[in-house]
Amino acid sequence: MNDENERHFLLAITLLFALALTVIAFFCGGDVMRKFRIGTKFFIFAVVLIPFIVCVLLSIEVCFDCNIFFKPNFPRNLEYNGAKIIPVTEVKEYTRSVKDSELEKIVFTNKKQKISVGAFWGYSKLKYIELPAELEEIPDYAFAGCVALESISIPNSVKSIGEYAFFGCTKLEKVNFKNTKINIIRKNAFEGCESLSEISLPDTIETIGKSAFKDCKSLKKLTIPPLLSEIDEETFADCTKLEKVDFGEAKITKISESAFEGCESLSEISLPDTIKTIGKSAFKDCKSLKNLIIPESVESIEDDAFSDCTKLVLEFKSSGREQVKKLLEKSGIKKEQKIKFNGEDITVENFLAKSDNTEEQK
Repeated sequence: MNDENERHFLLAITLLFALALTVIAFFCGGDVMRKFRIGTKFFIFAVVLIPFIVCVLLSIEVCFDCNIFFKPNFPRNLEYNGAKIIPVTEVKEYTRSVKDSELEKIVFTNKKQKISVGAFWGYSKLKYIELPAELEEIPDYAFAGCVALESISIPNSVKSIGEYAFFGCTKLEKVNFKNTKINIIRKNAFEGCESLSEISLPDTIETIGKSAFKDCKSLKKLTIPPLLSEIDEETFADCTKLEKVDFGEAKITKISESAFEGCESLSEISLPDTIKTIGKSAFKDCKSLKNLIIPESVESIEDDAFSDCTKLVLEFKSSGREQVKKLLEKSGIKKEQKIKFNGEDITVENFLAKSDNTEEQK
């Protein structure tokens, strides 16, 4: 039973108890005293007053969450403000608790402990947490809205990070992935982590969901894991301080829609030779980007892929004019966009016109 249901249950019991006392005292008081030969004072004290006090305490428990009768349902071996709470019954999965939401520090000493979806969601004062050593998954919304959380170390047993797991952790500066073997970071996992300045993604990552690092406004550099094959939609959008993206050994085939849109400080990026598609608005508003080499492997450049990149010159690696022409004709690159082909700086419009003239002469 969760906190809210428990409170409703207690309130119902309290009201029924109060109603029963009223009925007994009003309608049956005289009969009870005569039958059991007890005096008025004893009846009032034993049958009415003591139960009434218990009823009042239950009401306080329900309304103010004072833990008079019911203690917090902490997991086994959870350190609570420096004092270990070890309940009689072991809890296999830690679930969100209103009583815990004011905590600043939580340390799980039970290495096999599991945590549920949204386990720490909205714990606005939580600054430090030590996760169970054998935790396999950080579930969806696990730390969403933990606005005081400054850093976290991911256990090396963790294989996945769920959707919105750290969404809106505005003070989160560092995520330690050391020795982890994570396979997947799901969508919006770190979106809105405005203070996240550095992150070293494990080489084992195969999938990063859309908007996973969107609005990480303090992130400055990034190395793409080697097993990643696609940059999903808006994955790094609006990372306004991101300056460098290193694709390393990653064999990326697609940069999806708005993947790096709004990365206004991005000035250094080298696309891998495996890339085939550059999606819509992929690099829109990357105002600091000056030079970008388009590999020969590229087959499609979609609408507004480089829109408002005011300083950008696109250099096409292919030496074949016809191949570049076909790519430009079916791409969404604006005619005024500057490109570089065979050492010549020229606009898309002039390049296409020159290509047409060359064909006519033939």
